[in-house]
Amino acid sequence: MMYFIESVTTLTSTGKSRKGALLQTVVKPIEHTLLKGDDSVVILVKYLQALVDKCNSSFRGNTVYLHFNPESFHIYACGEKTGSEAYIFSISYAPVKEQFFFYDLPGAILSPIENVCGRDFAQEVYDAVDMTKGGAR
Repeated sequence: MMYFIESVTTLTSTGKSRKGALLQTVVKPIEHTLLKGDDSVVILVKYLQALVDKCNSSFRGNTVYLHFNPESFHIYACGEKTGSEAYIFSISYAPVKEQFFFYDLPGAILSPIENVCGRDFAQEVYDAVDMTKGGAR
């Protein structure tokens, strides 16, 4: 299984403390990356939890909590306040359904077109693509 890290959101008001700045610095580089392996998200959460625990014990300030909601594909850290203004970071991810290579795309795109609009319509779309230049004619 692979997971795509869709977005990593950081809030500027919570990144001013050493805790917030460190946590945001750690998570920002994983935006738009793939996690490979069935347990990869759980392992990411374990590392983030260890970092949050270490930050809480090493730096003064409000306690930071890490939340993991696998049903909603969401990982976030926040302070004691409620609401999104307390977020230090928020990670949204999604399971990758399929992996397409360039040579898979014509079939993946044209098959549903053919089912909805017919073979001639799909053929016209196929013919409009100039693969020698990497773009449409």
